[in-house]
Amino acid sequence: MIYEWIVVGGGIQGCTIAAFLMKNNKVSASQLLIIDPMKHRYTVGPRQQK
Repeated sequence: MIYEWIVVGGGIQGCTIAAFLMKNNKVSASQLLIIDPMKHRYTVGPRQQK
């Protein structure tokens, strides 16, 4: 899949950037990827099954 935006780091700064982009209609959840090395996983839009 090709993403419009890729945010590296899912900490407070990465999540703030992602929320800003979505709130201002710059990107949809399906076009945004947050890469984080932690094992937890948060979803913004509809959950995707593996």
